Amino acid sequence: MSDPDIDLPESVEIAWGLRERPGKGPRRSLTLEQVVAAGIRVAETEGLPAVSMSRVAGELGVATMSLYRYVSAKSDLLELMADAAYGDPPA
Repeated sequence: MSDPDIDLPESVEIAWGLRERPGKGPRRSLTLEQVVAAGIRVAETEGLPAVSMSRVAGELGVATMSLYRYVSAKSDLLELMADAAYGDPPA
């Protein structure tokens, strides 16, 4: 369980298994891992400034708004990308 004194973004808590994914809304066609990997691909090929929700959506072949089912904001996506670079979370 997460430390109540540490305020993690919702998407990070979901990625680390600290919070359940919401069950409402349209069926998800992607995974959070696919969204993060697409963001990393964009950053690797075009540079970090090129990472935007619309550019990542284009990489995945989906509508921009569909990414908000996985991350609530670009800042969350960037945090998850950095987290992926660090590897598995601490025990």
